[in-house]
Amino acid sequence: MPETGSQVTTLLTDIALGESARWHDARFWMSDWVAGEILSVDVDAPSPRRPDVVARSTSFPFCFDWLAGRHDARHGKRRPRASRC
Repeated sequence: MPETGSQVTTLLTDIALGESARWHDARFWMSDWVAGEILSVDVDAPSPRRPDVVARSTSFPFCFDWLAGRHDARHGKRRPRASRC
């Protein structure tokens, strides 16, 4: 039975083939295999939300994860590492 008052909202649109959905550093991360992009989005941002393209891949399929000790120099946060699945 659904909870009273629960609400479904759309987080992103225009994703051709979304894969590898993850929550990390208070952001939603995913890959769009058709676009060859790894995307990150702030779920608390006002709509329409614009995802950040944080990496691109030319291989298919691809996945991503975080490695300990790897940080983005611009933001001081860990960035994902893309690889072939």
